[in-house]
Amino acid sequence: MDGCPCTCGDCDCWRSPFGAWYQGVQLPEYILGVYCGFGTGITLAAMIIFVRNLLLMGNEEKLKCSRLENTDERIVEIRRRAVGIATGATLFSCTGLGLIWGIYEQVLVKSVICMLDIFLFSYVVACAYYKKKI
Repeated sequence: MDGCPCTCGDCDCWRSPFGAWYQGVQLPEYILGVYCGFGTGITLAAMIIFVRNLLLMGNEEKLKCSRLENTDERIVEIRRRAVGIATGATLFSCTGLGLIWGIYEQVLVKSVICMLDIFLFSYVVACAYYKKKI
């Protein structure tokens, strides 16, 4: 860690993708495949959504149905509750896995703490924003 300005544990998750360039750390082959697959999946999903939206904009009837579906109060409430439950389950499982596997891999505990910090910070910011907006 000589000369590293970031010495706190929470910063480890931000430095890890740059490990090959930072202090000559070699990344394992499988993690490079994970990064490549993740980027490819995100790009493919963006292209599919873009094409779907182009087709939707070309058909006035489908556009009207889509607008009604996305603004229906029942569907919006169902989605809001589903996101809340999914977020809680994800936070609970990630915390549990990080704390249990953290016994064997110390970086997992730091990563879980970083994820929880990011979640709590974004939650507080979003609550403050929507309080002002509403």
